[in-house]
Amino acid sequence: MKWFRLWVDILDDHKIAQLNDYEHRVFIDLMALTSEQDAINGRLTWDLTAINRRLRRRYDHLKRSVETFQRVGLVIISDEGFVTITNWNKRQYKSDDSYGRVKKLRHERSVRNGSETANETPSDSDSDSDSDTYKNKKPPTPLKGEKYTRDFETFWKSYPGRSPGSKEAAFKSWQKRKDLPTIEILLENLTRQTKERAEAGEKNLFCPEWPMVTTYLNNGRWNDVYLKTETSETAVGWVCKKCHKKTNSLQAGMCHACYEG
Repeated sequence: MKWFRLWVDILDDHKIAQLNDYEHRVFIDLMALTSEQDAINGRLTWDLTAINRRLRRRYDHLKRSVETFQRVGLVIISDEGFVTITNWNKRQYKSDDSYGRVKKLRHERSVRNGSETANETPSDSDSDSDSDTYKNKKPPTPLKGEKYTRDFETFWKSYPGRSPGSKEAAFKSWQKRKDLPTIEILLENLTRQTKERAEAGEKNLFCPEWPMVTTYLNNGRWNDVYLKTETSETAVGWVCKKCHKKTNSLQAGMCHACYEG
């Protein structure tokens, strides 16, 4: 029987607290369906009509609930109309797959004992990996009658900068980046950076203003680290790429002095 994690901090989650009782139940059902379908990165490849058939809800009620989930940041609706539960992999990691652990352990033992070659070709399910970027893929195009893609609209509305700049120029930068992370990762990094900026401010550490969205995208600023915290696990390195000195914050891969210089 399949199962999924339901963490106790749901009692204090500010996003969950904005849901009414009906929406709360629908969200739990949506998590169950995501687990049932083994959805990669929490992304269901079903549209709302299909989801509604499985959850056996009134379509208009379900649609309003999912729109609420998107507004509070619990889900993301892609350009194709598919629903993704945010932070799914953080909460629903597969550490409890005992079968996989035992299989790996037996393989390692057999290799050490010489009874199995180390370069055994893995099965398709073992060798396939999920991509966290749009690399080598044609960027999505806006739906008919819309000027921008839904992922870009979600990012634009979530961007915390007070002066985001030209939306049209930002969308051109969005479409040009072939190594752009998925919308889920971009939003997670925005959340991380917002928290780091707040903590840096409390410690009287320098933090530059949020750049315009075009600059943020062109320079890959989603990798910037403003303060080492528990949320900055994805940061690679704490050495300035220009002067090679240690630093407690990074902007475009550089320390404050090099970045300003």
